[in-house]
Amino acid sequence: NLGIAYSRRLSGDRADNIEHAISAYQHGLRFYTRGSEPVKWASAQNNLGIALRKRIRGERAANLAASAAAHEAAMTVYTSAAFPWMHLRSAQLAGEVAAARGDWSAAREYYRRAIEASQLLFAGGLNRAEAESVVREGGELFAGAAYAAVMLKAPLEALNIIESGRARLLRVAVGLDALAI
Repeated sequence: NLGIAYSRRLSGDRADNIEHAISAYQHGLRFYTRGSEPVKWASAQNNLGIALRKRIRGERAANLAASAAAHEAAMTVYTSAAFPWMHLRSAQLAGEVAAARGDWSAAREYYRRAIEASQLLFAGGLNRAEAESVVREGGELFAGAAYAAVMLKAPLEALNIIESGRARLLRVAVGLDALAI
C-alpha cells in the first residue's frame, strides 16, 4: 500500500515521506471501516500509529497521543483471543508509544498484554519456525517491559520479566516451545 511505500522510502525528504504515509493511511481509513473491513482497518490503524510515532513535524506529545489512540483502536479488533499474534504486535507498539510518552504505568500494562498474547501463542502449539518468529518479532518485548518496571521502581518485577524472557528464548532454542504440549 502507498502508506507503507512512503514509510519505507529512502529517497526524498524523510519528513515529507512520513507526512505522505500518514495521509495515505488516513485516506485508507475512509474506505476500510471497522464495520466493513475490520482486519484491514486495524492494520491501517497500526500502520498509522507507527507513522505518527516517527513523525518529525508537529508537536511530539500530540503525535504520540494520536499514535497511542491508533494502536488502541487496532486492539479493539486484534483481540488476544481472536488474533493473538496481531494483539501481541499492537500491544507491544502501544507499550513503546507509552514509554516514549513517559507513561510507565501504561507501558507496563501494554507490555503485560503483549506477553500474555505471546504465552497464548505458545500454549496453542507452534512449530519451530513459528516459535522463532514470535521470539524474533517480539525480541524487544521483555526488555521494554523490564525497563518500564524499573522506571516504576519495581526492580524485582523487572528481574522476573527479564528472566522469563530469557527462559522463553532458551525453550525456543532447545525446541521445547515448538511442541504442542
